[in-house]
Amino acid sequence: MATSHKRKLEDLSVDEFLQSGFESGADEEEDSEDEEPQQNGAGKATETDHVAKKKGKATEHKDQLSRLKSKDPEFYRFLQDNDQSLLNFDDTDSSDDEEQKYHSLPTELEEASSGDEDAKESELNADDTTQSKKAFEIIKVTEKMVKDWRSAIRKEPTARLLREVTQAFKAAVATTKGEGSGPWQKNHVDIKMYLSGLIQLLSCLTESSVITAVLRHTNQLVPYYLSLPKQCRHLIKQLLRQWSTGEETSRVLAFLALNKMCRRKQDTYLSPVLKQMYISYVQNCKFTSPNQLPMINFMQRTMAEMYSLNTQVTYEHGFIYIRQLAIHLRNAMTMKKKDTYQSVYNWQFIHCLYLWCRVLSTLHPSDVLQPLVYPLCQVIIGTIKLLPTARYYPLRLHCCRALTLLSSSTSTFVPVLPFLLEVLLKVDFNKKPGRMSKKPINFAVILKLNNINLPHKHM
Repeated sequence: MATSHKRKLEDLSVDEFLQSGFESGADEEEDSEDEEPQQNGAGKATETDHVAKKKGKATEHKDQLSRLKSKDPEFYRFLQDNDQSLLNFDDTDSSDDEEQKYHSLPTELEEASSGDEDAKESELNADDTTQSKKAFEIIKVTEKMVKDWRSAIRKEPTARLLREVTQAFKAAVATTKGEGSGPWQKNHVDIKMYLSGLIQLLSCLTESSVITAVLRHTNQLVPYYLSLPKQCRHLIKQLLRQWSTGEETSRVLAFLALNKMCRRKQDTYLSPVLKQMYISYVQNCKFTSPNQLPMINFMQRTMAEMYSLNTQVTYEHGFIYIRQLAIHLRNAMTMKKKDTYQSVYNWQFIHCLYLWCRVLSTLHPSDVLQPLVYPLCQVIIGTIKLLPTARYYPLRLHCCRALTLLSSSTSTFVPVLPFLLEVLLKVDFNKKPGRMSKKPINFAVILKLNNINLPHKHM
């Protein structure tokens, strides 16, 4: 157009640059050559305006002083006499230099090279890494630091010192959390899966040698199971099953694992485990045979060792279970029926009596358990007197054996001799004996005599 003349970028002010287009200098030269013949007059006017605009503040000030000479000569003469430096002002325009100092537009816009960007980015990353290393640098608290903090707080406590001590204490507390461990958090799911797999494997195995190998490995993993309550409960269930029904080696390994778990977490597992062990013991001693008797003795001894872990828990359990035995005996004495007699005169009742005699004998002396000795003796004596007939002489001998163990271990006098002499006094030794079998009677595994054994010579 005839009214617009494109100029180079360095000739434009900031406002003109923002309002104008962004054509390059080469395009401007071509446009100016095409329009020059048609815009001669307009071009001169534009140059004049440009020169006028190009004047800076210094030039304008010089013109004002020149006009002052003609308009106010007196004031001008005053300035000549008093301030020559103001009148001898350099008319060289410094506005360009001032503008150049603050902002200068380039003739061409350059693009940043990718190499420069990569270099800057790498420098920034290096700075960030250095700062992060400094920020997360771990300071190890030593015993010397603790002593220095202690002495400094006593002498002159400051806010900075208090902050250091509290930060160290906070870090120490954080290390006590089990879930705060990095490796444990990272491998928690895998460890949990592996431990659950071992429990499942233990529940379906039948070969004793394989069960033994798995139990040996499980004993080494007890600390891991203790950190996972759900898996720990499932493992206890399998260990109790192996302790009560497994082979000899499996029983021992299962007991060692149970003992280890109850020792480390008594408040959580001891009482429930003892309860389940007692129930399993009662279930497994319903019948007694020469082959089963060693297993029953093993269960009695291992339970006595488990009860020794905490005498207070033992007293609570002993009080409840001895009271249950006493209730069964009282019902049998009051009702005097065959069913109530059978609730007392059975292997489970007798083995429970003998279990508590062994527990109290093993843990003596104990001020906590001493009050249980008298009621237990009364229950055993009442059991002997319930049916004092010759048919139940074997049961009487088992009760006398339990009383003898309890009396000798607890230094308590129990009148056992009258119950034994009563057996001898009721036998007529002058009577001719009946038939005699080649195989003697094993009193250790019987509670009563049948009709065939009553007139036997051994009796």
